[in-house]
Amino acid sequence: MTWFRAERVHPRILAIAEPSHDEWVVSYLVSGPDAAALIDTGTGYGDIAAFVAAETRLPVTVVLTHTHWDHIGGASAFERVVMFDDPVERARLAAGFTAGAIRGLSDPTCFRPPFAPRDFTVPGRADPDLVHDGDEIAIGGVRMRALHTPGHSPGSMSLLMPDLRAVAVGDLVYDGPLYAHLPGSDPAAYVASVDRLLGAMAGIDLVLPGHNGTHAGPGLVREAGKVLHHWQATGEDGVTLGSGCVRLLAPQPDG
Repeated sequence: MTWFRAERVHPRILAIAEPSHDEWVVSYLVSGPDAAALIDTGTGYGDIAAFVAAETRLPVTVVLTHTHWDHIGGASAFERVVMFDDPVERARLAAGFTAGAIRGLSDPTCFRPPFAPRDFTVPGRADPDLVHDGDEIAIGGVRMRALHTPGHSPGSMSLLMPDLRAVAVGDLVYDGPLYAHLPGSDPAAYVASVDRLLGAMAGIDLVLPGHNGTHAGPGLVREAGKVLHHWQATGEDGVTLGSGCVRLLAPQPDG
């Protein structure tokens, strides 16, 4: 049984999911004529570099939507990494992590059989190429525009791919609880980021989320916007609006 599950969601985009872990994290291999981009690199539990090498002979550049542990697990295995220029995100990538320090990688209940926790270390790296809001990232015919979308984390970015009518959104939007309660999260910035993403999605019909599903339509972003605006207006989080599963987890007031 393999750790990864691949699904072709576009002629040029392969979703690489990790469905045997509660995080259900998804990375995306986007192929161009001369090179490929790997958007995020998963938990590190499986060897994503080997999996990608079996899928393509093209040179691969990693592009990180943000640097939480479940997105940087395989980054050290690739020659080039691109990320948003934010000091918190840079420090987190440089530090790396050990599996034993992550509850989700040391708790057996987070895994589906036959997988179980194991010890491993993800080395940090301090040599990423840095991009800024609005920059174009061109990788062997793959063209992406960096859109700074903080809220889940301060240096989160979404990657607009107009040629493919697609956008990779990392942990900004997906079916499930949107984490705005973590250290470094900012619910107000989250609202603004989803609004900004909605305004930038003309011509986009494929949304690539970081968890719980390999692809969605623009309706997922609109639903997240409703949930976030409901929180902004009422202070209520943890509620589900519309037909999907999106809900917000926001910091709670002291007491």
